[in-house]
Amino acid sequence: MSIALSVDAVESWVRIKIDDGRPAAAPPEEWWTDFFWHRAMFRQSYNRWSPEDVYTLLLQFTRGRLEFTTVKDMQLLLQIQWDAARYEELYRRVMVGELYTIHRYFLKDPDRAMIYSAMGFERWEPSFLLRPTTGTPLDPRSLPDTRAALREWPSQNPISRLWEFRQVQLMVVAVLDQLMDVQMDLAQELAPRIGWDIIRSITKTVCPATLESHREERGEPGDPRRHPQQTFAPLPREPRPGEGPQPLTPAMRTRLRNNFWE
Repeated sequence: MSIALSVDAVESWVRIKIDDGRPAAAPPEEWWTDFFWHRAMFRQSYNRWSPEDVYTLLLQFTRGRLEFTTVKDMQLLLQIQWDAARYEELYRRVMVGELYTIHRYFLKDPDRAMIYSAMGFERWEPSFLLRPTTGTPLDPRSLPDTRAALREWPSQNPISRLWEFRQVQLMVVAVLDQLMDVQMDLAQELAPRIGWDIIRSITKTVCPATLESHREERGEPGDPRRHPQQTFAPLPREPRPGEGPQPLTPAMRTRLRNNFWE
C-alpha cells in the first residue's frame, strides 16, 4: 500500500463526499447481515495489513530515515509526526460520510452503539468524528488507500464500508504509535545531556510524566506491545432475522422523506 506524503497536495484535489441518495443496493434491513458475511468471506477484512506494511508507511514518512539521535532530529521528528497526524485526519474524514448515513437510518442509540462496538470505536470516537470541526466528509475516491479499499468486493453498504475505512485508518494510527515510540526513546536519550526543560520547550508535551505514562503503555524498545498488529474481535454467529441494529422501517423512511420535502 502507498500513501501521499504531501498533505497540502492531497488537500488540493480531495473531493467532497456527495450524498447521492443510494447508500447501498440492498435495503438497510439487510446491512447488518451483509456485514457479517463480508467479515466471514474476507477473514474479517478485505484490507488486511501486516507489520511490514506499517514499517513501510513509517519509512515513507521519514523518507527512509532510520535513526534520530540529536536535538535537530527531534525537531524534524515533530514535523514528521505533524504530517502523519494530518494524513490520518483525512482518513477520519472519509469515515464521516458513512457515519452520517448510519445516523440517518439507525435512530436509536443502542442500535448505533452496537454498530460502533463492532467497529472497535471508543465511546468518544463517533461523536468526535461527527463534530463540525472534524472536517467536511471526503469522497473515499480522493485517497489512494480508501479508493482501493472499495474495490472488488460485493454487497457494499455503509456499515461494511465504514469497517474497511476503519482498518486503513488504524494502519496510519499504528504509524503514529511508532513515531511516538521514537520520540519518547529520543527524549530519554537526550535528557541527561540537555535536560528536560529544553526537551519540553521543543516538544511542548514531552516530560518525565509523559515518558513514564508511555513506558507503562508501550514499554521499552523491544517490548512486544510495540509490535504493530491488526487485531479483530472474534466473528460472532450469523445474526437471525430481527437481531442486530434495527433501521427505520421503509414506511417511516418514506414518511420522513415526504415531511422533509413538504
